[in-house]
Amino acid sequence: MTESSIPIQNNSKPTRKKNKASVDHLHFGLIQQELIMITEEIRKQHQLSVMDRLKDLIFQEEEEDPQFQDQVDGSVLSKKLGTRDASQISSDLKSNPASLPKRVQLVRMVLNSKTALNMKDYRNLLLQACLPIYIGHITPLHLQLCGQVYRLYLKKVVQFSKKKMLTVRSKQLGGLNVNRISMQDLLKSVQDGEESEDSQLISEIKYAHYLLDHSKDLIKLMRSRITIPVDLSELNEYSPEVAEALKFLGDIHSGRVIPDKHAMLSRKIVAILDVMKEIYPLHAISLKISHRMQAIEDKMPQAFMMEGRIRMEALKLLILKMRSGDASSKAGLKPGFKQILESYKKALKRASVRNPQSQDIPVLSEFVQMTLFAQTHRILLEIELGRMRQLLEAAQKACHALVRADGHHLLLQERLNSILKRYGLYAPATI
Repeated sequence: MTESSIPIQNNSKPTRKKNKASVDHLHFGLIQQELIMITEEIRKQHQLSVMDRLKDLIFQEEEEDPQFQDQVDGSVLSKKLGTRDASQISSDLKSNPASLPKRVQLVRMVLNSKTALNMKDYRNLLLQACLPIYIGHITPLHLQLCGQVYRLYLKKVVQFSKKKMLTVRSKQLGGLNVNRISMQDLLKSVQDGEESEDSQLISEIKYAHYLLDHSKDLIKLMRSRITIPVDLSELNEYSPEVAEALKFLGDIHSGRVIPDKHAMLSRKIVAILDVMKEIYPLHAISLKISHRMQAIEDKMPQAFMMEGRIRMEALKLLILKMRSGDASSKAGLKPGFKQILESYKKALKRASVRNPQSQDIPVLSEFVQMTLFAQTHRILLEIELGRMRQLLEAAQKACHALVRADGHHLLLQERLNSILKRYGLYAPATI
């Protein structure tokens, strides 16, 4: 028997904690909240007039920096690097926090450095990589860099969690070379339901591994879908009545070129949202974009459908977190599904069921798939039987229309019919 396959006995008493294990490093809700607040601070500082800036410099009082200032000017990373070039970038960002090239340069500088970073540093790196998207200028470069750092962050969660777990185990094993112990044996060493630091670490490892597997083709997807930039400030032109605080900054150095035609911009927005929903720290800005498009294209289903897709990804994430050991995630399942259902109902109202056109096909298909998902997880999502039957009946009508418009969806109809029969709702389509 090799050392790497030695079974590990967990003889230590479980640590009693009031709360169930939670996946702290992968709490993307908190990361998104922080990104929103940093972006708002960047907006405030960018909108200061030249005179206001001079006044602030001349009459500067001895008080703490604005909240998140180290994120706004990037000094949270530049100080870690400790180089003159990094310090200069931070100085430039302090003068012009909405400058995207400087922020991207800082992220690349950290990625290319050999500086030892801890888990908090990698979290800060993820925040900085997401900021160009939150500011509102989405280019293939910005999105790929964000995706790269997102996956790096997940890998570091696995690495740091495993290292911490091995450190604890090394004390129990009396000097045994823990690096040669397989991860499978480590996972087996923690009993199911045990509430300890180990159980939290295992939750993070399992969760991060799933997210890495889920995003393995992310960069390839980006390269095939996103080939031209999208400046979100263009959306301000189509909805000028929106409050200033809700507008997108976009590329502040662009000189505000002539916006894309409406139809072209809409197609580009759908394309970027389809990629951004795969990067969970970008969900908040993705929802903001979809809501803006809903206001601009109130009679079209696409923006409502995109909101449904984003929220569905978030719901799947919650289910995964719960199954990885984070019991606190269960509370968000029922309200999360309610939001998904509301989004798809709005999209379905704007599609034609009686005479579906090509643009209606994705909406009809996704509504049926959402219903099948809901039925599979009905108990978990706390959907009452009567409500489930109503949803299945609506899906049946949508599926009949879908197959009439596109016969390639017959397999989907067969799946739905098998469920309908179990509920006593099956009714063959009439011509």
